[in-house]
Amino acid sequence: MKYIDRKGNITIEENSQDKLLRHLYNDRGGRLCLKLLIRPFVSKAAGIVLNTRLSARFVPDFAEHNKIDLSLYEKQNFSSWNDFFKRRIRKEERPIDMRENILVSPCDGKLSVHRISSDSRFNIKDTEYTVGQLLKNEQLARRYTDGYALIFRLTVDDYHHYCYVADGRKSENVTLPGVFHTVNPAANDVYPIYKENAREYCLLKTEKFGTILMMEVGAMMVGKISNLQKKTATVKKGQEKGNFEFGGSTVILLLQPGKVRIDYDLLDNTEEGYETIVKMGERIGECKKALRFVKKQLKNEICIKYASERYTVLKERNKKALNKRNYQKELEKLIDQAQKEQKVPSLFLHSCCAPCSSYVLEYLSQYFNITVFYYNPNIYPEEEYQKRVHEITRLVNSMEFVHPVKLVEGHYDPQEFFQMAKGLENVPEGGERCFKCYRLRMEEAARLAAEGGFDYFTTTLSISPLKNAAKINEIGEELAEIYHVEHLPSDFKKKNGYKRSIELSHEYDLYRQNYCGCVYSR
Repeated sequence: MKYIDRKGNITIEENSQDKLLRHLYNDRGGRLCLKLLIRPFVSKAAGIVLNTRLSARFVPDFAEHNKIDLSLYEKQNFSSWNDFFKRRIRKEERPIDMRENILVSPCDGKLSVHRISSDSRFNIKDTEYTVGQLLKNEQLARRYTDGYALIFRLTVDDYHHYCYVADGRKSENVTLPGVFHTVNPAANDVYPIYKENAREYCLLKTEKFGTILMMEVGAMMVGKISNLQKKTATVKKGQEKGNFEFGGSTVILLLQPGKVRIDYDLLDNTEEGYETIVKMGERIGECKKALRFVKKQLKNEICIKYASERYTVLKERNKKALNKRNYQKELEKLIDQAQKEQKVPSLFLHSCCAPCSSYVLEYLSQYFNITVFYYNPNIYPEEEYQKRVHEITRLVNSMEFVHPVKLVEGHYDPQEFFQMAKGLENVPEGGERCFKCYRLRMEEAARLAAEGGFDYFTTTLSISPLKNAAKINEIGEELAEIYHVEHLPSDFKKKNGYKRSIELSHEYDLYRQNYCGCVYSR
């Protein structure tokens, strides 16, 4: 499994549970055992055994093997195996972000985030499913089209209580009985994980985030999803919703379109194939204005539809655009030619932040004399800007380079950005406002590169999987014609560039922001 925490630390591991389940699902003998294990009476019998005092004997070794720090919990002695899994963590260990505009994680777990389209089938660790199949309610599923599905996978080492993610009014719980298959990804080659698992959900109507669907999914050997409020009730953010018994399970949030800005790092990590380690109560997103305000700004229904669908189709459009031109190969050809001529060209490199710049500098400093240009009037607030300036300065001073690297800071005037974004404030991420932001920063880089007599200019922006590399290069080529300075083609996410930037961020202990930069991306 591939995990990453909010600081960029990567873990690649397969625990004993993963190995056992691979045997059960992939080997002939394992599948014969599985036929017995998934019978309801076996699960019920296991539940009885795991509630006995005898089962408590296994807790100390299990906790030590899975590196569970029992000192973090209210008690350390348990009457049964299930008593251990229902253990309560000390309140101070799971602080709840109580800011009213902030959406919090409902639980500890490994999180992946997925955009929902009308006909999408989500590939979650090689398992495909639709929202309609998940809910057994196609009408309800359509409410969340163009929104997000947040999948929190709990493993045995996670805290097994979960909470409400916002203040609101919850509906009566809906229970969907199912066969007890595991939610562990090792099961995916044989059984679709969410079609046959017992699950329970409610609708949480909130003021800030629309109506959130909160679902709990049971796993093999889980006889009970224990929710405290079964009926309609008013609930508070951080209030306990319930807990799982006996082992790992899954929590799912479905979010309506236009209601929540998911933190940038969570989207980024999922795109790169990582599950993000999160804790109950920590920030995962922020409320945003509904798309009805886009109508006022864009004036007509065609533009409204374009804005609302923009992000949904962005990744597919990027893929098609990149199929036409391979900017990484174009870059490699330029580098090869310079090496044949024994030249070291000068490069004026716009930097968006230290984590994105890390790999780009490591790569390009082998072939160019680089001046890093930190110019980002889009960053909000100023404290965030100063933090990012400090990190890029520290990175340039800390890294070793083949050829010289210098740093130049541009002027910081947020009004330049706000003037540029006027009329586009409510356009979703990845749309026209972002394109104009690319151009604002790249144009200043092109102008100064021309004035300074540099051979090339470019930007680090293309290293992000969520940035439109084709558009970035299109803008760069237009500016090259205007300012008469060569644009260096780039798609730095290629050849594991983004992955390497995460590794370097960890190596240099870089601050990794949880949003792109401007006030509209928070």
